[in-house]
Amino acid sequence: MAKNLLRGALSLAAGIFFCIFASLLLRLLNVPETPFFEGITPVAENDDNVYAVLLTVLVSPVFEEFVFRRLLYGLLKPRMKAWLAVLITTVVFAIFHLSPALMVYAFLISILLCKDVDFTGSWIFAAILHFGANGTAWLINRDPSVYAFFLQNGIVFCILSAVGLAGMVTLLIRFRKKA
Repeated sequence: MAKNLLRGALSLAAGIFFCIFASLLLRLLNVPETPFFEGITPVAENDDNVYAVLLTVLVSPVFEEFVFRRLLYGLLKPRMKAWLAVLITTVVFAIFHLSPALMVYAFLISILLCKDVDFTGSWIFAAILHFGANGTAWLINRDPSVYAFFLQNGIVFCILSAVGLAGMVTLLIRFRKKA
């Protein structure tokens, strides 16, 4: 039980850190910003709508992790080298996200999500990581002052970055040992 709570907390922290890190990286690379789910559904276009929040933060991570990590990655991994299963799953996941900014973001996070599945042995923890990333992205897209807060409050950003980075490194080290 305690081990699963730790895995869940680590996954959530990695998702939050990844979103902030990827947002900064995409800004530095001048990738055009695209709000999550722009133009896909009228429900998601209204950030004040509770259904948009549920769709973006809860439903999408669970659905996407079940389809991409549990089904696709779970099907590919036993049949080929792990890196190739990660690459195929990641490319398909990125294409699924349609817009250029989201494709870059989805490509990067998909690698982390596959490693989270390898580390924890369950797609559920990848869904928690995905939940942390989408929740953070929703906050950043909804209120730019949240993003500015991380940039202006260096200590908060450093603490979250350290926790998230530790989580990501732990996932990668665990994967290396299993591969």
